[in-house]
Amino acid sequence: MRRCYSETYQSNQPTYIGCSVAQEWHTFMDFREWMERQEWEGNELDKDILRPGNKVYGSDTCVFVDRATNALLNNNATKRGEWPIGVFYHKPSRKFMALCRSAGKKVFLGRYDTAEAAHNAWRIAKAKVITDCADRQTDKRVRNALLLRASSMKKAVEGVQ
Repeated sequence: MRRCYSETYQSNQPTYIGCSVAQEWHTFMDFREWMERQEWEGNELDKDILRPGNKVYGSDTCVFVDRATNALLNNNATKRGEWPIGVFYHKPSRKFMALCRSAGKKVFLGRYDTAEAAHNAWRIAKAKVITDCADRQTDKRVRNALLLRASSMKKAVEGVQ
């Protein structure tokens, strides 16, 4: 509720601007009843793995996932700057660097002449990380959603080449 309706919270976390909570969860006991039917212990509530770009917290849009899976698809848009996700400009070499997180560590993917080439390298690497994560999922909805996301990333690169 705070993420969706607190202006103070949203001023610090602008990615939640425009989010809402389905009426069914406006009463904590109703949310709790749903939650207790899920594998929630030690996991985090996610609203947009099943439906990319979703802004509504509700029983048909949310799922509990482990912290690594929840962080997997964050794009850090508010902190990223002018370059596409996974891309940084390396001034000394005048090249674009591609980096991708895997197992909590930054993996250097190379230096490229264009931001687009670096971003495509990131897409390929990120699709592999997402596929690996999907293979570890016990919830078929999460697994399928992740595989679909990885597939669309690969297709985006193929469409450029």
